[in-house]
Amino acid sequence: MNNLTRHTATVYGQDISFLEMGSGSRCILLMHGLGTQGANWEPILKLLANDGWHVIAPDHLGFGLSSKPNIKIKPSTLADVMEEFIKILQLKNPILVGQSMGGHIAGLMASRSPKSYSGLILSNAGYGVALPKNSDGHTPGGLKMLNPSNKEETQKLLSAVFYNKEKYVTPEAVDELFAWRLSVQDGQSVASIIDSWSNGDEPLDNILHLLVQLPILIIQSTEDEITPVHLSHRLHEGIAESELALIQECGHEPATEATEKVFTK
Repeated sequence: MNNLTRHTATVYGQDISFLEMGSGSRCILLMHGLGTQGANWEPILKLLANDGWHVIAPDHLGFGLSSKPNIKIKPSTLADVMEEFIKILQLKNPILVGQSMGGHIAGLMASRSPKSYSGLILSNAGYGVALPKNSDGHTPGGLKMLNPSNKEETQKLLSAVFYNKEKYVTPEAVDELFAWRLSVQDGQSVASIIDSWSNGDEPLDNILHLLVQLPILIIQSTEDEITPVHLSHRLHEGIAESELALIQECGHEPATEATEKVFTK
């Protein structure tokens, strides 16, 4: 399967849309972050497939082109769905790669059944540990920033996500993201995850000791304004024998902003 294709799997009666490219026994499952979609992985997805990997990038339940049920969605909800998704697609010992929220989901999955996966890669996944705090004890920018309601808030979110603002935070990019958020209708899902994080539900801190049975790489951008670098250091310190790779001059979406650097990690 050398071409990038989109498919739909039925999981617990819900449609899970996913991108797929490549074939063979080496499989990687790429899990996106909050308020995004599997297509965010497209640049690195193609590099991996061309390198001989079977690559799958789903839209999580409640996001992208997947079903959006009227329930409270937590990271554990999405982990449950992804575990069944893997069974339905008959994926054998995939490497789990999770960016931001996707890292929280991947960590939960790996802690439940570490022998089911060949490895775990957590990219800018600090929200799975704790909400970042500044000196006055508040979350920088507030969690509300992650669920923009207008163009001004959309511009602020893009500015926080990307280091290279001249390239990625343009009027055209703001319009494109704002239009996409209006059409994708994932606001309830975003709000549900934010509420779960605010309540401290299912933190990775409680399960880090269960993640020692498989190879683990932690990737963190040094200029990430969403999940600061110290949270990935906390992950690294809590997971014995994990590897920490820092990417310089990059924001919260290294797969987009530093594709080649991530690929070589």
